[in-house]
Amino acid sequence: MKGIISVGCSISKGWGLWFYNPNMDKNASTLAKLHYGSHLRYTDLVAKYFNTFYIMDDTENHSGNDWASINFIKYIFDGEIYKNTDFSTLLFQLSWPTRNYLLHDGMRLGPYKDDTNPSQLTEIGLNPIEYYDLLRLQILDEVESLFKKCESFGINPILINGSSEYEDIMNDYLKDKLLHIKVTRDQTTNHSIDYLLTNGYDGKQMIIQTSIGNDSHPSAEFHQSIAQNIITRIEPPLNDRELTQ
Repeated sequence: MKGIISVGCSISKGWGLWFYNPNMDKNASTLAKLHYGSHLRYTDLVAKYFNTFYIMDDTENHSGNDWASINFIKYIFDGEIYKNTDFSTLLFQLSWPTRNYLLHDGMRLGPYKDDTNPSQLTEIGLNPIEYYDLLRLQILDEVESLFKKCESFGINPILINGSSEYEDIMNDYLKDKLLHIKVTRDQTTNHSIDYLLTNGYDGKQMIIQTSIGNDSHPSAEFHQSIAQNIITRIEPPLNDRELTQ
C-alpha cells in the first residue's frame, strides 16, 4: 500500500491524546502537545498496520475546518513535494459546517461562529438558514469534486463523518464513500463521531479521561475503533492482526 493523505479538524489531528503521555509538558503549545499523542490517532494506527507513511495538515495551532482540508489536498496535488502516485488512500474527516466560509457572488461570507444573525447576510438579502444550507452544499460539492479527482489518480477516498450536520443533504456518491464507524461488531447504525462523543455507545469510553487530564475529543479507544473500521474498508475482511499502540 502507498501513502495516506489524512485531513480533518482536531478530531483527526488527535487533540487531547497528549493526556495519555505521562511525559507531556503541560506548558507546551498545542502544536507541540500533538506529538505526545500522535502515535494514538487513527491515521497513525492505520499507517502502522499497512507499514506505510502518511501526511497530515497538523503544523498549525488551529483545530481545522473543511476548507483548510480541501486546500491542503489541492496543495499536495500541485506536486511540489509529493506526486499523486505516492498515495493510494485519502482520509477526509468532515468538521462542522459553521467553521467554514461561503463563497457567494464573489464574496467570502463567514465563518460567523456564534453570531446567529450576521448583519452582513441581512445586507445582501440572505437569511441565516439559506446561508447554512448553501454553505453545506458548497462544501460537499467541493469534497465530491475532490474525491472524483482522487479516483482519477487511483487514490481511494474515504469520508469520515465528524459532524452529523451534513447527513441530511449527503448524496448517494458521498454516502458510498462514507466510513461506517462501528464501535461494536454488531452495530448497524452509522453514527457520526460527534454523536458518539455526545451520547456514548455501549459503555465504551468515547471521550478522553486520564489521571493527568480529561478532554472532550475522541479517546485512544475510540481512535482505535475508527482505525479498525478504516482498515476493514481498505482491506476487507479485517484479519486477526492486532493494532499496536
